[in-house]
Amino acid sequence: MRYLSKILVLVFFAACNKPDNIKILSKKQFVPILVDVHLLDAIVTDYSLNVYTNNVDSAVLYNSIMEKHHTNMESFQATLKWHSYRPEKLSEIYDEVFGILTRREQEAGDLMKLFADGNSTRLFTLDKPIQIIGDTAAYPQPFIIPLAGTGTYLFDVEMRMLADDNSVSPKIVSYFFKNQADSNAAERLFLDDILVHKSNFSRNYQSIYELADSTYYFLKLIVPETGNTDTAYKKNTYISSIKISRIAPSIGKEQKEKR
Repeated sequence: MRYLSKILVLVFFAACNKPDNIKILSKKQFVPILVDVHLLDAIVTDYSLNVYTNNVDSAVLYNSIMEKHHTNMESFQATLKWHSYRPEKLSEIYDEVFGILTRREQEAGDLMKLFADGNSTRLFTLDKPIQIIGDTAAYPQPFIIPLAGTGTYLFDVEMRMLADDNSVSPKIVSYFFKNQADSNAAERLFLDDILVHKSNFSRNYQSIYELADSTYYFLKLIVPETGNTDTAYKKNTYISSIKISRIAPSIGKEQKEKR
């Protein structure tokens, strides 16, 4: 199985580094983290095919995953070590992890095919590339996109953030909101953040969300966002394209009924 080598490395690493006083994570906490770790590993492995792999800071990327799940590497490693001595429990957890990864891959493939078949409507396309470079550069203003009602939305951002960009934990942030002033923070409907990976090559970041609430009229897309606003003095980012498309609910329903 393609993830097997990764888990063996992680278990070995954890067994060598576990502090005795760190509590292990529950299965409910542990499984989603492993899913994200393997998705990240697939990206880093892909980057390793080119000579610039050393520009990818794996430690920063893994720490970003831990932050997302409100934990840390010490707890993650301790949990791996605990399970390394209980192979039957580790096997049970990985059955669930592989199931989630396989299901995500299939669903993403089906939806991408549906968008490619001409059933979607393009709502937004970036007019021209955006380069963010140098000491005085600032991140671009958030993109505000009017929605076209309920349906399945595809976000596709192509960008490159080089290793010498000093941004901390960069990510793509997006959420739906109800009125143009975006005045009620409690009503914002956030999508999952997408981690941005530093490399000398461009990468496509894609997210799909099914919006069922017709009271949302706008989307805000922040590309990129950073966890530390004091890193403005050194940036090196290039946003090649942003595309946002929508499939009407009836088409999405027909696709689900066929499966």
